[in-house]
Amino acid sequence: MTHDYLPKHRHIFYNGAWEKASGKPLNVINPATQVSLGFVDNATSADLDNVVASAKEAFKTWKHTSPKERARCLRQAAKTLLKHKQQIALIDSLDGGNPVTFMQNDIDYMADCLEYYAGLI
Repeated sequence: MTHDYLPKHRHIFYNGAWEKASGKPLNVINPATQVSLGFVDNATSADLDNVVASAKEAFKTWKHTSPKERARCLRQAAKTLLKHKQQIALIDSLDGGNPVTFMQNDIDYMADCLEYYAGLI
């Protein structure tokens, strides 16, 4: 069963794109209802090797990124989290079984952490 509010992309995201993983897809079950939320990709060690290689390649450019730009990126990540807070909290709640309000608090905390670290740069 696929719900309209669940993400359409169910692959792994790296190197700026959604990539299909090599493993057998995993059926994600809502622990409260035992209803399937759909299938997501299951990354293998080979997929992980590709992700790590991609991150190493990206770091060649990132390491030259100015502190001001790094802080901007962290603040933008915090802003994006908060923009999608309701949807992320609902998905996390359905996946993990915790109350939506707990997940919303976690997202607030994540955004606060990103803002804090942006201020340290």
